[in-house]
Amino acid sequence: MASSTIEEAISVRLLASSTVTDYVVARIYWIKAPSNTTTLPYITYQTITRQNEPHEIGNKSSQIRAQVSIWNDNRRNGQDLAQNVVELFDQSTDAMDGFDVLFSVTTGPIQLIDPDSDNLTQFVVDLLIDFNR
Repeated sequence: MASSTIEEAISVRLLASSTVTDYVVARIYWIKAPSNTTTLPYITYQTITRQNEPHEIGNKSSQIRAQVSIWNDNRRNGQDLAQNVVELFDQSTDAMDGFDVLFSVTTGPIQLIDPDSDNLTQFVVDLLIDFNR
């Protein structure tokens, strides 16, 4: 059964990629990891903006800007995983679990160090996906 939302389709794409799951297994969470999450690395993702707009005559496409965050205490592995996420989405027009992708681009990764942790690092990848259902 295909995803009912583009957000679900993003998760399905991440979980279908061994270049991601080799690191995180299935630790991919919507917006925030559970408070008892202690195993690193893990991924969180969320919608930043979403809009519908005309695309060609008579057709409408939707566009989502999403943020994928890789959380890790090993900067080298975190950077490698973030780069794998970039490669999975950047310049892709592959269908995503029931959604036709017209284009997909990424920005990042940007590395942010958590000041409240000894060595927890967040790698942020921004996604911009133009799609049709």
